[in-house]
Amino acid sequence: MTEQEYETGVERMRLVASEKKEIAAFYKVPKAEAHAAHKKITGEEKTKLKFWEKEYDELAVSLGEALHVMRSSVDGEPFVEGVTLNTNWGFSVVDESAIPKMFWKLDESKIKATLKATKGDAGIKGIEVTETHKLSVKTEG
Repeated sequence: MTEQEYETGVERMRLVASEKKEIAAFYKVPKAEAHAAHKKITGEEKTKLKFWEKEYDELAVSLGEALHVMRSSVDGEPFVEGVTLNTNWGFSVVDESAIPKMFWKLDESKIKATLKATKGDAGIKGIEVTETHKLSVKTEG
């Protein structure tokens, strides 16, 4: 790349950055207002639904357990049309070291933060560190 091509590229980056900044500024206030309205509405909704969701869940569990017991002694047909019995499973960890690797999730944000803090020299076994370089430009205004 020639020096002229580099300078032209930097000027283009400044133009692009300036356009991005202008667009972001244009939408900043309406986005903030929309966010505030959404937060208010969802807060009110959550408050109003809380009681009913709790009661629904309690009824679903108690009636589900009762239906499971009743079905074990009959042919399995539903007693009320439109009602289905769902079975869900939960868990609690009793021995973390015994859990197979396929159930563990890699914390990519923690790895990236560690690499940033150590400038890529974290010494994390099992990963290959790559380094990229990205130019940034300041815009006027």
